[in-house]
Amino acid sequence: MSDMQMTTIAPGVENETAGPVCEATMVQQPSVIVMGGQQFKKDPPCYRKCLCPCHTVFFHEGCGGSCIAACFLGSCYTMLCWTPQQIPL
Repeated sequence: MSDMQMTTIAPGVENETAGPVCEATMVQQPSVIVMGGQQFKKDPPCYRKCLCPCHTVFFHEGCGGSCIAACFLGSCYTMLCWTPQQIPL
């Protein structure tokens, strides 16, 4: 099923009522930065760096030295020391 295709959750109910009861559209907008024709991940927002430092670094760069530092040092590390890498898509 494509991102733009609409589906009816309860198809049998359409026959019993005047029309579709519930329709859903699934569209996911990528968080992408385009520089020089190459696409990169967007930097995480400040509220995520402050509230969930370990998860923010993990979901942006994966498990590594920065993630371990964020787990031990918390938001002080992510807000003051960590510079998110430009990760190509």
